[in-house]
Amino acid sequence: MRQPSSVTTEARRVSVPLRAAAVCALALAVVEVATLAGQAAPPPYVTVLLGVAATASAGVGVALARGGCAVSRTAAGVLAAAVIGGVLLLVTVGRPGGRPVPFGPLSLLALGLAGALLALLGSEAVRRRRNTTTGAKRAETDNLGHGDSRAARGGRPGHRADARHRTGA
Repeated sequence: MRQPSSVTTEARRVSVPLRAAAVCALALAVVEVATLAGQAAPPPYVTVLLGVAATASAGVGVALARGGCAVSRTAAGVLAAAVIGGVLLLVTVGRPGGRPVPFGPLSLLALGLAGALLALLGSEAVRRRRNTTTGAKRAETDNLGHGDSRAARGGRPGHRADARHRTGA
């Protein structure tokens, strides 16, 4: 069955870095759930933190896959930075009242996915900036519709009407 053209064109608008960032965010959600499931009896705050992080990761992943608006890209960056900060705090300081926890495979995976998410968001930002600055530049116009230079259209560049027009007189 054929999809409507609006669905296929919307799916084509999502760039490769955003798709990869969406996959990283969704994988990060799975890692957080696996981390929660792998603990014997986690304290209640750990359950809440990992549950919120997993839900946020899944939501950000879906939002990035659907088009990656500025809010979802910002939320993905904040989420990745929070995951990196949380893992680094866990292995250097430890839980409250506890000792530092050595790096495990899931914490390393979470650290790698969050770092990849930040790198992909950075590459998407560079791609967006390039696309906006390399496009055809429209001539700046005043409120009368005159372009940058009347000389380019064949007008006289030093004419006093041009001087009055520029100074607002």
